[in-house]
Amino acid sequence: MIRIGIFDSSPIVLYGLKQLLISEGMGVVGTAVTPHEPATWPADVLLVDPDALPAPKAYHYLANWVKHSAVLVLAATPHTERHARYLEVGAQRVISKCEPPAIIVNAVRAAYTADTDGQTPAADRMALSEREEQVLWHISLGLTHGQIARRLGISQHTVDTYVKRIRAKLQLGNKAELTRAAMRSRLPVAG
Repeated sequence: MIRIGIFDSSPIVLYGLKQLLISEGMGVVGTAVTPHEPATWPADVLLVDPDALPAPKAYHYLANWVKHSAVLVLAATPHTERHARYLEVGAQRVISKCEPPAIIVNAVRAAYTADTDGQTPAADRMALSEREEQVLWHISLGLTHGQIARRLGISQHTVDTYVKRIRAKLQLGNKAELTRAAMRSRLPVAG
């Protein structure tokens, strides 16, 4: 069972996330609206609202938490420069709070199953175009090619082409390897 900790400034968000994750067979080991408790939870994955962290210490808290758990940042704002900084200090992903529940659940599972050796090598990430990174990120969320096409406003054929390019660039042979690379990539892409 995946053990989850949830830190969010909104009690209703805490309640909703807790109910969602429990319904998916995960265990919630703690919820909090202040940043002092999460470091003591035996959590495999922490879901963190960065807006609830005190501004001068936000990165300090995240850097401390990633030593003990995989950290997923649940952001209320669109992609910002702060999102890249969250990833630099060790968060696995930045996810919009506006995503459908299945996307958040898949991201939690991906964070839990990600290799402990970290992300895809920087040289591999740099080899991908921005759109290829977007497609790879959406694959890590468990979306089909058709779903990715709708999200990105492109045709499914175009998604198929991007996937072929990603496979060639990263030297991946099948869907399982592609999914594994996508889950390990931790790419900071806004939906």
